Amino acid sequence: MIAGVASAARKHDRRRRLREVAYYSTGISVYATASILVALAVDDWMDTDTYFAATGLALFVLGLFLARRQGRLQEAMADLETEEKITVLLAHAAALRDDDKYAMGFNAVGDTLACLRILAFTTAETRGHCAAAACAAIDQLDKTVRERSPFAPEEIDRLITATGRVLKVIEGHSPGLRALLDPVKLATDRLLGTLGDHPRTTTIELEGSPISIACFTSALEDQVRVRLNFARLNEADFRCRLRVIRDPRGLAGWVSPWYLDANGNECVHTDEGARAVEIVRPDGSANPPPKSHAEHVASIAGSMKTGRAGPILIGGYSPFGRDVVVVIDGNHRVRAAVQSGHPLHIVALVLHGPDDPAILSDLTAA
Repeated sequence: MIAGVASAARKHDRRRRLREVAYYSTGISVYATASILVALAVDDWMDTDTYFAATGLALFVLGLFLARRQGRLQEAMADLETEEKITVLLAHAAALRDDDKYAMGFNAVGDTLACLRILAFTTAETRGHCAAAACAAIDQLDKTVRERSPFAPEEIDRLITATGRVLKVIEGHSPGLRALLDPVKLATDRLLGTLGDHPRTTTIELEGSPISIACFTSALEDQVRVRLNFARLNEADFRCRLRVIRDPRGLAGWVSPWYLDANGNECVHTDEGARAVEIVRPDGSANPPPKSHAEHVASIAGSMKTGRAGPILIGGYSPFGRDVVVVIDGNHRVRAAVQSGHPLHIVALVLHGPDDPAILSDLTAA
């Protein structure tokens, strides 16, 4: 795609040079033709008339030159502003790969729009760089929406409006510029399609929706560090449902597979008197993690405070007949989210199954 943009930029540059030659040639030809016609129409043409005609021609050429110089100065200023935006767009594309930086999607669309509005006043080389940077940012935003869907419905609506404005600006350019921006238009069309196909509801409305065991396994099997017997999950008495938690009090009864003994010392779940550490207190306030995990949790919470935290995907196991959920993946992240003070948005795949330590050994102390 970038090679195509560069090729289109070179073609546009050649056309610009041809237009410049035509500009001077046409101007001089028109003036010379007019002078000749005047000379033929006047019977008593004198040397002074020739002098004034030559002077006029010189002034006319000077005017043409100054006009072109002013145009180049305008190009230089537009180039300066656009080059800055190009760097910013590439930074947005990189930031969008980070789960915590998805809000950069709005900046990516806004800066693309700003670049396109002044693109006609820039040089061909800058136009090519701008088109490539815009493609990179919009493609990464499209990937972010498809893979992580971190945006709320009202945010999706705003993105659709802003992305639609990008298309309108592209359509408003000359045919030559539209050809150069064709890759940007294709990327923007893809983004609009993705935004339109996005479930225009937050995952909160999917609360309780059944999830296949295959989805649970493919999403979490490589991440789970507790001793969950995945081989048993195809049995008929397992089911999985989606849970969404936006209030810390919704985590009451959720525990981490981290254990303390009666004296408050860390231990393993098989030790006598071991009890799992709850994530929150009954009022929803954060329950401190054991010392061995506190530094890692604090580090993640600190990074969450520097930007808006996106949805956090975790996994849990809830045994039949008990009001408890053992978080089998995402313990540090979910605790950091509660501790950071950010608005909570936890998406949990909760596996419901038998209360059997042979399936999940941590159930002995949960």
